[in-house]
Amino acid sequence: MNKYIVSKSVVYESFKDDLFTGYAPTVPKVPEVDPWLSYIGPKITFATWRELLAFFAWSYEKTKSEAQARFYFNKESRLWRAWAFPQEASTGMTTKEIEDKSGSESKKAGLGKGWIEGGTIHHHCGSSAFQSSTDRTNELDKNGIHITVGDLTKPRYSIHGRVSFRGMFYNVAWSQWFVMPPGLEGLPYEFEDKVMEHFLTEPAPEDYEFPDEWKENLIDKKYASVVVYSDHSNWHKDADGEWVHKDTSNQSALSKRERKRLKRLMRKANDWTDSQKADLSSIAVKVVQICSAHNIEAGELFRMSRRPVFFLDKDEVQAVQELEEAMDKTTALVEDVEDWVISCREALISEGA
Repeated sequence: MNKYIVSKSVVYESFKDDLFTGYAPTVPKVPEVDPWLSYIGPKITFATWRELLAFFAWSYEKTKSEAQARFYFNKESRLWRAWAFPQEASTGMTTKEIEDKSGSESKKAGLGKGWIEGGTIHHHCGSSAFQSSTDRTNELDKNGIHITVGDLTKPRYSIHGRVSFRGMFYNVAWSQWFVMPPGLEGLPYEFEDKVMEHFLTEPAPEDYEFPDEWKENLIDKKYASVVVYSDHSNWHKDADGEWVHKDTSNQSALSKRERKRLKRLMRKANDWTDSQKADLSSIAVKVVQICSAHNIEAGELFRMSRRPVFFLDKDEVQAVQELEEAMDKTTALVEDVEDWVISCREALISEGA
């Protein structure tokens, strides 16, 4: 006979007296403490970590956009691997992974039998590392370690990590997940995480190699610059800003009507961009207001946003929620700008440019 059972969200305890036996509603006496979770499995090697940082540095230099990868673990071999799946990058803090419906990419990566997904990692370009509300939504139902790398333009990066397990987030103890560099084994436990974080935030050595397939999988979602050919020149700049020669002997110049239509589109683009300045400014003001209302410095506010909710008091939770709303608005504006630029370019091309 079980001591406790649950029925329709009510806890029942088994009992027996002189008249009755069975189960009755009860409230178990359980101590109220902060939950914790320790990882005790095999660790990720520094070689894998540096591959990821080298890929992120390369991707940011190439696209000025985010990039992402996934962690995989093999229960039989007890090994960790990372793989950057095909993804679209565009200028800004956005990246979109292309679904591997056929499984061909997993096969190419050698992620066959025995490999299970164990986490994710992405970078925030030159911004600091934190868990955005979008990250939280994407990661909540994916058990494993999730890492954000930030400040790629600085001599030392920033990192933010969290462990998702059964719909809850836990703090990351870096030394539990990564192999300590040689010669540093046996450090006192209270120093291990700080030392490990120090090494994890070091950029990968210059020209550190990572799989060539990762480069192929990063699709730079940019469009060729719009070119209007005249009768006086057959040179133009391509998408990379390089001057190239093109034979225009059979290409007529745009008509006066077409040029007017192009100008109208460009004016609309400029007007739309100007209209967003007020929103961007209001977001900055909002962050200042949040800091003032809760008597928190901006740096501390962003640091709080990286901590699990159960470590914050009621006022801090409210401040973080307000910050996330402002950050979500920023992300939406960035996406709107990208969509507008793409639509304008496609319209210009369709107009005959």
